[in-house]
Order: sequence, then C-alpha cells, then structure tokens
Amino acid sequence: MGDEHRIERVLVCARSVLVPRLLAHYRSEGVEAVVGFSEADLEAPWVEEADYAAYLNGRTAEDSYLHPERVVSAAMDAGCDAIHPGASSLAESVELYHLANSANVAVITADPMVVARAADRGFQRGIAESRGARLFPASAPLGEDVDGLEAAMPLGLPLDVCTTHGVRLAQVTDLSAVSDAVSGARQRARRLAGSADVVLSRPVPSNATPRTTLVVAERVGRVVPLGTTTATLWSPEGHVWVENLGPDSSEVDSDLGRRAEEIVRGLRWVGVAAVRWAVWDDEPYFVQVSTRLPTSFGLFEAVHGLDLLPPQLTLLQSKPLGWGRSDGQPTRWGAQARLVHRVSGDGGAVLDKLVLPEGAWPGAGAGQTVTVDTHPLLALVTGLGDSPEDARRALGEALAAVEVVGVPTNLTQLKEHLR
Repeated sequence: MGDEHRIERVLVCARSVLVPRLLAHYRSEGVEAVVGFSEADLEAPWVEEADYAAYLNGRTAEDSYLHPERVVSAAMDAGCDAIHPGASSLAESVELYHLANSANVAVITADPMVVARAADRGFQRGIAESRGARLFPASAPLGEDVDGLEAAMPLGLPLDVCTTHGVRLAQVTDLSAVSDAVSGARQRARRLAGSADVVLSRPVPSNATPRTTLVVAERVGRVVPLGTTTATLWSPEGHVWVENLGPDSSEVDSDLGRRAEEIVRGLRWVGVAAVRWAVWDDEPYFVQVSTRLPTSFGLFEAVHGLDLLPPQLTLLQSKPLGWGRSDGQPTRWGAQARLVHRVSGDGGAVLDKLVLPEGAWPGAGAGQTVTVDTHPLLALVTGLGDSPEDARRALGEALAAVEVVGVPTNLTQLKEHLR
C-alpha cells in the first residue's frame, strides 16, 4: 500500500465492543464506515450507528464475520476500498488476504506479505526457540482431518484441548480419549475462534500466570514493546479479568518485553502483535504470537495515553511512527473486566437493560436479542489508578454501577473476584 493511497470507505468486519470504537475512529478520519453484520446481530446498536450496513449472509460467526469470501464480496458490493477485520481470527486468515488482493481491496491491521509466515504457530515456535525462549509444551494446530493422537503422545498427560488462541475446550487424562475430545471440541472452537483447528497443550500449572506483551513493529525492524498484562480470572469465554503490570514491573516482566521484541523482529512482523507467555517459578514460557489486536488493547491505550488504531494504517503505508522507547512505558496501573453473557439454548434472551459506567466500552444495547451466536462480550469495564490497589478500587466502583436485566452474565463472578 503506497503513501498516496487514500481510503474513502472501509468495511468494518467486527463485533461487540470494537465496532463503536472503529466507527468513531473512521468518522474522525473522514472515512465512510460500512458495518458488516450477521443475522444474529441484526438488532445490535452499532449496526444503526454506522454510515451503511452490509449483511454478511449468515447467522454464526464462521458463516459471516469469519468467512473470507463473504467478507470480501460484501466489501466489493458496498464499494469499499479497505477492510478492517477487527480483532478476530479473520485478521490472520491467509485466504482473506488472497481474496482481497485479487479484488484490489486493502486489509487494515496486517502486512499481507508476512501474515502467512507470522501467523504460522510452528514457525513462531521455531523463531522463539532460536531466540532462547523456553517453549510451552504444545502441539501445532491440528487440522480438521487430524485426530490428535500422534501429536499427543510426545506431550504426555494430562492434556488440554484448546482453540488456537488459547481458550481451553476440554481436558483428557487418557490417550484413548484424545480423538473423541478433539472431535468434540471442534464445534466450540469454530464458534469461539472461527476455526475448527485446535491445539493440544499441557495444562498451565496452578501456580503459573498468563502474560501478554503488546508490541508495535515498524517495517524497518524497529519494535516498541508496550508493556505486559496478566490475567487473574478466566472462564470458558477466555480471560475476563486483566491487569497491566504498571510502571514498576518486576525484572521477569521487564525481560518479557525484551524477549517479545526479539521474537517479533525475527518474524519480520509489521503492525501490532501480542506475545503470549505462561510464567511460573519466575521463568517465562513462550505460548504464541497473536498477529491481531488483543481484546485488551484498550487497556494498553489507557495506561499509555496512546491510540493504537491510526498506527495500523501508518505502518502499512510504510510511514514511520516516530515512537521512542519511552512511548512503551506505562504511566499508571489499570485493571479491566470483561462482562460476558451466559445465554444458552436456541431461544436466546432479550437484553432488557444495560447500564454501564462512564468510559466503559459497550458491545450490546438494551432491547437487543442475545443468542448463542451473539458475541459473548457485552462490555469492557476499566479502572485506572496510581497503584494496583487504586486501579482495582476504581474498577470495583465501576462494576458497582453496572446493571444488567434480561440475560445471565458473569457480573457476580467479577465482583466476587474483586473481593
């Protein structure tokens, strides 16, 4: 993409909390935004907020938001010259880039020349190992025609069956149960991650903590680490309570930034990437690099005072960001909770009321019908402070202001975790 390329209209192919943020961003840039939507999100408030809307001809995520052919077709029909694939696995779909390139439609968030290599989990592990990182025991992604038994044998037991971005779907303690567990997990993996590929992984020890280091990489090989977050509460929907490690992080956490910088440079990545770790006994183990915006990117923005959306286009246009290492230093602490719905069954439920505190990112609206095909994330709620305790206290006050009527959620679990 050259410097002279001017985007006039973009297809926002995202769901939940990211959509209003993207709409506001493109509106401020004078770019028309077309929101792609599925049948399940027909009543979502962000569909009405967009300049235009494009039906993606499906109900489930895999048949709409994560379907490269339908996404590119929608972009062409709507006269878009770019696609923003949001924070889903669509951003790592090689097929999307091939189809978009053939249609002369740009894809914002990633460099199409390196996305196939950088998103390859096996290639990532090779780069990480060559940079001296210990590897978390796990298999490569298992395609739909692989039963997992051969991959499981060298790993040992017990094993978790996970989506490719780390959500645990099942656990097995007997090799004879691996094939059935892998097969049974694929449908949930497709719903949660947009792909039926799964990964076999040794369970993270109970005394270990997951970490995510966010980095921004320029085309010239310059990488700026933006600090690290840790998840302290997770559920079937993924991590639902995340905290940044603040200005005075430990030596181990500071080392994660250096290691992440080396790995991302080795991938020759351009753009924003999240390097995921599991840390126990003060030793970090590399899990994977996610070459897309993490759900918690707003927390990184809040503690740094940065906006991570404009750099995505700037980097793809080969323009320098001009960021120094000081831009990667957080100035305060933050804690973020993810309010998710727990709707099950075929009928769904009506979200009669959703009251959020100032600064929260809404992902749904009152009056909307919520189903199993609606993104589970209803809102992101963040607290900031001059210390970890201040940030948690601010988040607690924000959660106390949340009101949800009509659908079951994890709000009680979040409040109990704070206590």
